[in-house]
Amino acid sequence: MTDVHLCDHAFRAWSELLWVLDKTKVNLVIDQTFALIVQNWPSFSDNTRVEASKTLETLRKKYNTLLQERIGFLPSLASIPMLSKLENEIARLKAKEDPVTQLTTFSERCNDENAVVVRQALLELVPFLEMHQGLIHQSAISQKPLPALTMLSRSLLDICVRFANNHGDILGLCASCLGLIGALDPYRVETLREKKRIIVLSNFLNGAEVLKFAACMLEEVLKLFQATSNTKSQGYLAWLMQELCKFSKFTPEFASTKEDAAPATSQYQAWFGIDESTRTALTPFLSSRYQIMGNKKLEPVQYPIFSRGISHATWLRNFTLDLLLRAKEYNAHEIFSGVAKVIPHQDLSIDTFIVPFAAANAIIDGDEETSNNIRGELLRILETDVQGANHVEATNIKQCSEVGETPPRVTFANCEIQNVFQILDYLVLWLQEKRKAAAEARLLAGKTGRGISEIDEMETIQQVSAVESLLQSIPAKVISQRAVECGSFARALFHWEQYYREEQAKSEARQSYFPKDDLLQHLQFIYAQIDEPDSIEGISAHLQVLNPEQQIMEHRKAGRWTAAQSWYELALAEKPDDPQTQVDLLTCLKESGQYGTSRDTNESLVANACSRRYPQLRGWFSRCQISLTNHHAFRYRSGLVDRQVGSTRENACTTFRTSCRHFT
Repeated sequence: MTDVHLCDHAFRAWSELLWVLDKTKVNLVIDQTFALIVQNWPSFSDNTRVEASKTLETLRKKYNTLLQERIGFLPSLASIPMLSKLENEIARLKAKEDPVTQLTTFSERCNDENAVVVRQALLELVPFLEMHQGLIHQSAISQKPLPALTMLSRSLLDICVRFANNHGDILGLCASCLGLIGALDPYRVETLREKKRIIVLSNFLNGAEVLKFAACMLEEVLKLFQATSNTKSQGYLAWLMQELCKFSKFTPEFASTKEDAAPATSQYQAWFGIDESTRTALTPFLSSRYQIMGNKKLEPVQYPIFSRGISHATWLRNFTLDLLLRAKEYNAHEIFSGVAKVIPHQDLSIDTFIVPFAAANAIIDGDEETSNNIRGELLRILETDVQGANHVEATNIKQCSEVGETPPRVTFANCEIQNVFQILDYLVLWLQEKRKAAAEARLLAGKTGRGISEIDEMETIQQVSAVESLLQSIPAKVISQRAVECGSFARALFHWEQYYREEQAKSEARQSYFPKDDLLQHLQFIYAQIDEPDSIEGISAHLQVLNPEQQIMEHRKAGRWTAAQSWYELALAEKPDDPQTQVDLLTCLKESGQYGTSRDTNESLVANACSRRYPQLRGWFSRCQISLTNHHAFRYRSGLVDRQVGSTRENACTTFRTSCRHFT
C-alpha cells in the first residue's frame, strides 16, 4: 500500500482476505487492519474510504467481543472525521484502563514485527507520554520504578535495532519517546533483553538437540525472510525454511494440533517451542513445494583463505562455505548442505550465525589437516599487523576478528560482523558445557550403578581433546592484543590475565627473570579503558615504580580531579604549547566543577589555538565553551545565582561569538 497508485487495489484485496479467515486468524491481523486504514487514509480514493468504513463497521458487528478484548491494542481513529462515531466508542472503552495498563499495552504493540503497527503505536505513544509526564516523574523518584515503564523502554530500544536499516521515521518517533521517558538509572532499572542461546553439545548426533537447533534456525530465517524485500532472496529463504521443516518432520497436521492435545514426541516439543506467531507464519512452508534449479556445485577452497587484499565479506563467505561442505554426520550434512545452497544469494547474516557451529563441527569430526587449516586461518587473522596496513586493509582485518557475543546471538536481522572472536567464544563455551555434562553423566552413573558406555566416554574425550587442542594453540597474548585494537577490553583483560599467569609459571619453572612491571602496566591500561579505579589502584600497589602518567591515570579514574589537575598544571608549565595537556587540564577543571576557572582558561586557550592554528583543538574548545555557557544559563534560569551571573553569561556568549569568528 505504500504505492499511491496501487493502495486502493491493495486494500480491496486485503478486505477480501479478512472475510475468508476464521476468528483465530482475524485476531492476528485486526491491529494491522486498523493501522493500515489510518496511515493510508489520505491516499485512499472516496470509494475506498467508504469501503474501509464499511469494513471496520462489519468487523465491529461480527467480532465485537474480540474487539472489546483487544480494545487497548486498537489504533486510534481520531485523525479520520468520517470514523468519529467508532472512534468515540473506542476512546470511551480505552478511558476505563488506567495509565499503567496502557503503558504495558503500548509496550506489547511496540514489540510487533510489522512496521505499520509499530509506527502507529509510536504515533499514539508520543502524545500519551507528553500527557502523563507526572506519572513518569513519580516513577523516577520512587523507590521502585514502574515495571511497565521498564518494559516500554526495553521495547523502544528493541525497535531501534529491529528497524535500524529502514523506516527512518520509526527511529525518529522512537527517539522522541525515549526522550520523553528520560534517562533510566541502570542500577535501579533492569532493561536487559533475554537472549536466546543454543549450544550443540552432541555435535548434531542427539535428535532432540538437533530439532531444537533446526527450530531455532527456522525462527530466525523467518525474521530475515520478513525483513527482505528482494523477491529472489525471499525465494531462497522460503526454500530453506521448507527444507528445515521437512528435515524436522514438521507436517501440515502440526498447524492444526493444539498444544495440550499434541503427542509427547520430540518433533511436537520442538514445534511448540516456537512462539505462536512464528508457527502461524511457518504454516505455509509445511506443505510448500519450492525448488532450486541449476544450483552450481561448490568445491572446497584452498587454505589459507585470508590475505591483506581480501574483503571481509569474501573471506567470511568462502570460509563459511568450506566449513559447511566438510560436514560428515547425517544431521549436520542435511542442515549445512541446505544452508550452503542459500547463503551465496544472501547477505552475511546467515554466515555470521552458522559459522561457529560449522567450525566446531569441522574441528570435532575433521582430521588433523582440517583442524590445522582452521587454526592457521584464525591465527593468520589475529597475527596480521594492523598498524602496517592501510585503512581499508585494517578495517577488513578488524572485521574478520571483531567482537561478537558469547555464544553468538540467535538473531539474523541485527547480527554483528562475523569474526574470529565469535568462533573462539563459542568453542570455549562448548568446552565448558561439554565438560559439565560429562561430569554430571559420570555422577549419575555412579548413583544409579549403571556404567557409562566406553564408546561414549571415548567419544567425549576425543571431542574435548580436539577443541581443547585448538584453543591452546592460539596464544592468549595474541588474542588480547587484537582485542585491544578492536576495542574489546573485557576480552583483552581476560586473555592478558591468562597470559600473565602463563609467563609467571614459565619464569618460576625456569627460575628466570619475570617482566612483572611491563605486564602489569599493560594490564593497568586495559583496566583504565573499562573504568575500574579499584583495580588500577590495586595494580599500582604491585608496581615498583609509578611514573607520572600512571599516577595521573589513577587519579582520573578514581575521580580525584584536583590531584590530576596539579599534575597537568606542572606539565603545562614545562610544555605550554602541548595541545593534549591543555585539553586534559580543561577536562579536570570542568569535571571538578571549577567552571569559572575553566571558562577563563578556555578563553586563553581558544586565543592560543587560533593564533597558532591548531585546527584539531578548535572544535573541542568550541564544544567546551558551549558547555560552560549552557551551564551558566542553566544556573541563571534555576535561580541558583544572583543577577551578576547575567553579565557573566553575556560575557561568555560574547567570548564564544568572538571565538567563532576566529575559527571561520
